[in-house]
Amino acid sequence: MTENAFYPLFLVVVLVLVLVLERPTFTRQLMLAGLLGVAFLTRPQAVALAAAALTAPLVQGLLGRRVRGAVAAQRTLYATAALVLVAVLAVQFARGQSLSSLLGAYEVVGGRGYEIGAVARYFLYHAAELDLYLGVAPVAAAALLVVVARNTDARLDAYLAAAISVSFWLLLLVAAFASRFAERIQERNVFYLVPLVLIALLAWIERGAPRPPRATGAAALVAAALPGVLPFPRLIDFPAISETLMLLPLWRLLDSGMPVDALSAVVVPAAIAAAGLLIFLPRRLALALPLLVLVYFVVALRPIEQRVTRASQGSLSSGIGNSQRDWIDRAVPAGAEVAVLWTGDGDAYPVWQNEFFNRSVGTIYHIAAPLLGGLPQTRLAVDAQAGIVRGPVGRPVRPRYLLVDDTFTPAGRVLARDEVHGFALYELEGPLRSTWKVTGLYPDDTWSGADVTYTRYDCAGGILRVHLRSDPSLFTEPKTVTARIQGEVAGRVTFGPAEESELAVALVAHEGRCVVEFSVSPTGVPAELTHGANPDTRVLGAHFERFDYRKP
Repeated sequence: MTENAFYPLFLVVVLVLVLVLERPTFTRQLMLAGLLGVAFLTRPQAVALAAAALTAPLVQGLLGRRVRGAVAAQRTLYATAALVLVAVLAVQFARGQSLSSLLGAYEVVGGRGYEIGAVARYFLYHAAELDLYLGVAPVAAAALLVVVARNTDARLDAYLAAAISVSFWLLLLVAAFASRFAERIQERNVFYLVPLVLIALLAWIERGAPRPPRATGAAALVAAALPGVLPFPRLIDFPAISETLMLLPLWRLLDSGMPVDALSAVVVPAAIAAAGLLIFLPRRLALALPLLVLVYFVVALRPIEQRVTRASQGSLSSGIGNSQRDWIDRAVPAGAEVAVLWTGDGDAYPVWQNEFFNRSVGTIYHIAAPLLGGLPQTRLAVDAQAGIVRGPVGRPVRPRYLLVDDTFTPAGRVLARDEVHGFALYELEGPLRSTWKVTGLYPDDTWSGADVTYTRYDCAGGILRVHLRSDPSLFTEPKTVTARIQGEVAGRVTFGPAEESELAVALVAHEGRCVVEFSVSPTGVPAELTHGANPDTRVLGAHFERFDYRKP
């Protein structure tokens, strides 16, 4: 994830934007343009910063009632932006690619339509969650600062213009993304705005904490009401652990037995109380507000840390089943490089976790859809006749060590295994070559559907023994598994629901391969067989526990 690198860069860009608005020198404007480029290369989300940089002079002009002068002062910035846009359009046209391709892994974002109503709704949700994140009072104070202190200090106007523009465009961008791709609040994409609001709170206090009655009442009312629009039943679930951390303290209330529908009845009164502090706290005690916000953060941190720690431990165990996280490094010589072959079966967590905790894991290959996560990887193709795995130009690839799941068995010897997740580390013999593969089994499972195909490469015959079983908790009738070679029956076995069985098939080579097609009857859907007691909706045949091959 790039949030950690983007956060300080985001703050630097905002700082330079404020400096540009204060005094628009040629050097500062070029520095801002360069930083925006670096920010975009770090995280495409920086496109919101670029939009903010172009609109901030207009906001500054509105705050200071001098729009034409504020915009004219940024001629160099606008000229630079126009030149960059023309250059980018020219390059993309020459490459035959769209502008959305510049977004990298987020290219799909630029190719979809968005509903205005949905974007507006998620804009409101994100603003409300940010308000809750900050403890309500800072948001109301920032709004008051805009109302009562604008056009009184040129430097403050510059800061407010930058903060308003950045906040608007970032919230809009994240709301649009959430409305189409996430359908939940993406706090991890808007938390960058928190320092901007806290600085506004301090600036408001520094100017004597002015509280004109009408403006104060309106700001407090809106800030207190915003958390009430949040759809808590949709938001507090497992994805919140990575997406919306400041909702995790509320999860503790659910753990104590509170219904999720009752959360608004707790959050809204607390928000009203926080807004009341802004209204009734004596001016001489105004500095207590940021201290109370700090206490609020400290109190919220404990349940957040506990929940994230448990989730992290669960995530680690979902990717690495061995007791030693660096089990791959321990199995290969120092300085060796281990390649990873992603077959597209199973969960990506084992690849992500092992790549992170083992320095020897390097090149990632894939033979199906690319591995999610944005890691650099190379597509390979398996020779249908010999099982040799070839690179983009058709040459065999020759990694010395390979990590791969159990759906792919290369020619080589096993150095170490993760039995929990079905991954093995191999030392290869010559070029990467598959010895056999099985299709028709569900990922990370031995259950089949109605049909299973076994293919052995570079095969001259031999005996294949398949170990089978059913499940008496689901099936009451016997199972029949039939093996066919080139359409002819090569073996058949029938076994009861509680029995284990073995089917032996004499392999026949054809064009260097041995292919056996298995059919299972009857099949069933657990959700239907158990009348909903088992929610599994897959069509299940039999357990193909193991394939044992013996050479001729």
